[in-house]
Amino acid sequence: MSSAPVVTLSNLSFTYPGASSPVFKDFSLSVGASEFVAIVGGSGVGKSTILRIASGLIKPHSGTVDIAVKKEPSRRRRALVFQDGRLMPWRTVAQNIALGLEGLELPASEKERRVEDVLSLVNLSDKADRWPHQLSGGQVQRIGIARALAVKPDILLMDEPFSAVDAMTRRHLQTELVRIWQKSGTAIIFVTHDIDEAAFLADRIIVMGDSPARIVNETIVPVDRDLRRDSQDLSRYAEGVAGALDFQI
Repeated sequence: MSSAPVVTLSNLSFTYPGASSPVFKDFSLSVGASEFVAIVGGSGVGKSTILRIASGLIKPHSGTVDIAVKKEPSRRRRALVFQDGRLMPWRTVAQNIALGLEGLELPASEKERRVEDVLSLVNLSDKADRWPHQLSGGQVQRIGIARALAVKPDILLMDEPFSAVDAMTRRHLQTELVRIWQKSGTAIIFVTHDIDEAAFLADRIIVMGDSPARIVNETIVPVDRDLRRDSQDLSRYAEGVAGALDFQI
């Protein structure tokens, strides 16, 4: 985990249209290069909104987002993975991944290489010519991740990407995501309702609560990554995080 931040969110506040008070206020967070940060909290605290602000899709009512990486015409500094894969049904898997590369200054050969590289990274090279309806739910999510990684982002923003799949698939995708993250070296902000998932995946967990929402707890996951799956120490840690969350709900 790097101490130098790749993205810094400073004093963010946001009010939904028609609301009388902000959903969150003075939210600040820095994420280091290659760091994996999970944000957990009850429904309505603005977790997904924070990701959309960080991605540049919407603007905060106050505060700033600083990406500490220079813009380059051949890559994007940030990419967003949604709850569903959002694949276009009229495009093949390879064409869906290539969609994220449109607008970048890359020769056709480099675009093809990137598509091949990320398909290999998510272990789906044999699915390049498939149509989205021919994929399982887990494969759709992995293609969504591949599409985001193809633009070589410094920060990957993930909005509950495994919430729509069954428990066994979710467990497999969690393991796959750790492998992909370790190979890519991309910093990740991961939003989830699942505290056990956050504890398994993240270096650091941010708990949001109160109204307007704020960070009510922030801890570094104390269990070595190689020992996390089905670890009693991790379960006890997750229970402590859950206690901090329950106290605020």
